Amino acid sequence: MNSLVQVLPLLLLGSLLALMIVRQQVMSREPSWWIGAILDGSAVAALCGGVISWSVPTWISIQTQDLVQPAVLFLAGWVGLEIGCGLDLRVVRRASFLPFLTETASALTVTVVVFAVAYAVSSLLPGGPQTIPAMLLILSGICVAGPALPASMVALSRGAGRGGFWNPSVAAALAVLLAATGMALVSGTESGIYLDSPYGRLLWAIAVGCVAGLVADLGSREDFAPGGLYPQIAAVVLVAAGIAGAVGIDTLLVGTICGFWLVNATLRRLDILHVVERGATVPRLLAPFLAGWLVGDSLKATGVDSGVFLFVLLLLLLLRPTARVLARRMLQSHSSGRRQERQSASVVEINEIGILLVVMLTRFVEPATGAGAVAAVLLAKWLLGIGAQAWEQREAAPS
Repeated sequence: MNSLVQVLPLLLLGSLLALMIVRQQVMSREPSWWIGAILDGSAVAALCGGVISWSVPTWISIQTQDLVQPAVLFLAGWVGLEIGCGLDLRVVRRASFLPFLTETASALTVTVVVFAVAYAVSSLLPGGPQTIPAMLLILSGICVAGPALPASMVALSRGAGRGGFWNPSVAAALAVLLAATGMALVSGTESGIYLDSPYGRLLWAIAVGCVAGLVADLGSREDFAPGGLYPQIAAVVLVAAGIAGAVGIDTLLVGTICGFWLVNATLRRLDILHVVERGATVPRLLAPFLAGWLVGDSLKATGVDSGVFLFVLLLLLLLRPTARVLARRMLQSHSSGRRQERQSASVVEINEIGILLVVMLTRFVEPATGAGAVAAVLLAKWLLGIGAQAWEQREAAPS
């Protein structure tokens, strides 16, 4: 039995390596939709992170903890930068007010439902998870979060003129605001720095984001090559995220304010958008990998809270599709004078924003509770992705 326990990590690592090789070979041959959905890249990345974290010796996992937290903070700041750059006032002024109103109503409704369900589970059912308001606000943000890079984004290039922009990602900004409010309700930080009120934490997050946006704007004016802007912007995001993490304020909100300031103040708007769009590839895979790493590390140390896991999983599988689909239906029903576009099933999928929101949640809850929530979000992301692909195939099939 002891020999099996010692060999099991090696077997898992070998199986994982074989899975990655098989996936590479299968995906290169344009497989069926269900194979591509099951072997989703982010799901495989999360599985890799969990298996590697669980399999490595304890002394290695302890050493890597000093790297995981800064990486999470940087990714949160960068994704926030993507969201902020999507709130371009040049585009917002020309956009209809209806999407803002619809997304806001959807966010408020989902928040009320999440709190009501949590109250019913914790009060009426014996042994239900004891939730806290901060956690519920972050879960509400995961349910309503939209993509930072909309699928309808116009291709960006230096010669795109006024045509190159992103559509404003209202749902993503509302999700960040909900999560920032939840983080502001948590008192005290690991570093011992204490901000005495939620309003103070929110104001400090806005102030740090504004300063970061100003510094990024000043630092990116002299370099005329879009590729040369990566070091300046990445360095500003890393420093701002580190400061935000040290004082216990929401890194996503800091990054969003920084991106909002940068894209609306700079004279090189298209270059900035081009840089951020090209740099968006990293969070797509690194965010689920780090989330899987946290789950694997918790499985080895403290375990996973099964009650929180089931609660978050059911909540996301029910409310996430409902919130996103109803919001799109409301928009389509009010745009009677326009051409009705077919609704993509991808709106129900959870992207890196939801993953980073729940990873930020782990900073102020018990390790087993946080691991249960992260595992539930990763599983819900995989299941919703498969469901979205199945729905797309059903809609595309001839009647």
